[in-house]
Amino acid sequence: MLSPLRQPDAIEIERQQKAIKALEQFFNTAAPIITYYSCTTPKEVFEIKGFDYHPMMYVDTTGGLADTGNRVFSGNNSEFYNHEIVHLFVQKLFPGCDMFFNEGIAMYLAGSGNHDFSWHKNNVRLASKAVAEINFQDHLGIFARQYVGDTSLPYLTAALVCQRALRLNGTAALPGLMDAKADVWTAMESIGLNRENFNTELHKELQL
Repeated sequence: MLSPLRQPDAIEIERQQKAIKALEQFFNTAAPIITYYSCTTPKEVFEIKGFDYHPMMYVDTTGGLADTGNRVFSGNNSEFYNHEIVHLFVQKLFPGCDMFFNEGIAMYLAGSGNHDFSWHKNNVRLASKAVAEINFQDHLGIFARQYVGDTSLPYLTAALVCQRALRLNGTAALPGLMDAKADVWTAMESIGLNRENFNTELHKELQL
């Protein structure tokens, strides 16, 4: 469904369709039937959901959400929003997934904002002073607004955990993280992470 303020972009639609096919291969499952709402801004997303006012309307100039019923609300003025579509695959396969890993795999596969995961890693690496000061254990609250430039440190932290899991064990590592009934720390033991080595190992992942 398209905002009356914009015209459909056939190139972006095709790009999104190809990205969904790639996600089907990665997760080894068919995509759910998705209803996609393409809005011009986050403000418009809240408006079509029935809000006259919501404080989050004005926090960012881009953004959106994956909602119940396999609906994606994009406030990016775009027909491409792979980050939120990753969440729908996670919801299908791992409905009890902790949001830390949910946002981590979405960041790893689809980036965040207008940039992919590699861009976000490089963005933080280039901020040399910031890198030296990062303790990744301080960024486990996935919705905390802790940033280096345009990069969410909680999202990056979670994505680096997912990178390590996939690097060590491939997609076979995903159920151990994303279907875990245990807490985040217990789940991460399956990929050799604990409170003692977490920061050191994630700094190594950042450099890969």
